[in-house]
Amino acid sequence: MRSRWLVWGAALVFVALSCSGCDDQGEGTGEGTGEGFPTSEGFGEGRWINGSNGTCVNCADHCSCVVAGRPYIVHGESLVAEPTPAESAGAAVMPGASEWGCMRDANADDADVLKSLIMEALTRADQSADPWPELTGTLALQARLPQLLTAAHEALIDIPAEERSKWHSAGLVEHASVASFAKLGLELLVAGAPPSLVQLAIGAQEEELLHAQISLSLGGAGNGTCSSLQFPEHTLEIHRDLASLRSAAIREGLQGEGKSALELLGRSLDALGKKGNNEALPFGAQALSELLWAMGKDEARHAQLAAEVINWVDGKTKQQSLQVKVRNGEVHVFEI
Repeated sequence: MRSRWLVWGAALVFVALSCSGCDDQGEGTGEGTGEGFPTSEGFGEGRWINGSNGTCVNCADHCSCVVAGRPYIVHGESLVAEPTPAESAGAAVMPGASEWGCMRDANADDADVLKSLIMEALTRADQSADPWPELTGTLALQARLPQLLTAAHEALIDIPAEERSKWHSAGLVEHASVASFAKLGLELLVAGAPPSLVQLAIGAQEEELLHAQISLSLGGAGNGTCSSLQFPEHTLEIHRDLASLRSAAIREGLQGEGKSALELLGRSLDALGKKGNNEALPFGAQALSELLWAMGKDEARHAQLAAEVINWVDGKTKQQSLQVKVRNGEVHVFEI
């Protein structure tokens, strides 16, 4: 499973503050000093009412000051992206992608990996139809999770301690996946990836968060007992390394997430029995199957994200793309 909590909830929010007494000398920038509104003592220098550092921009007829709602600080330094020229009109563009600040019409989503994983799970279970066709994933279940988990506990009430322990261990792995997708988001930002890929990585964090909650709950005794989790302290160095990004997408994304998707989807279908009819089951078994199917669909979508990362990298490096085949319960990747 792709181990992917650096929560992206604090995307940069810019607040414009009016300035007074600015010189009409065109544009310029400078750091605020920490208190009150910016002053005219030297262009761009100012004291900020909220104590934050910011940037003053002086124009011919006005001056405004911009402060980051939550800056990205490394070793005391605030990092921001360095703009680069946009892709040329003839360059390959991933369907649905856009450069930052420049929206493009999205083509139909290419979800071959996602579809192949679902079809493989159905085939191996001798089923032909998606038992939960309207279910997009765990985020769609969030409002119903308390009821579904209570019911699913009923279905698992007699499982041995070893099996319950496996659910708990899976929850810890899913918890780590939140961090892993946060790291992927950073890697994509540093690599200059389009916002569509970054957004998918952020969404995957949310889904892995729910996977951890579900798994840890099912790994408990069903009595509402909760625990706090502390992820290990560590340091990160993020480099602009497209080759490593691509190889991780193959190993951890396509193969790792793909295998996890097949396992979860298969367990969901097993819970339904040979008929694949969720309506004929006790509510507890229905709930468990629905949770597993939602998690499996999420993992299949994460494998699809990996494929899209690879396509983007290959377009940047002019490298030949991969061929992905899902068969015999495995995800096979071939260079073409």
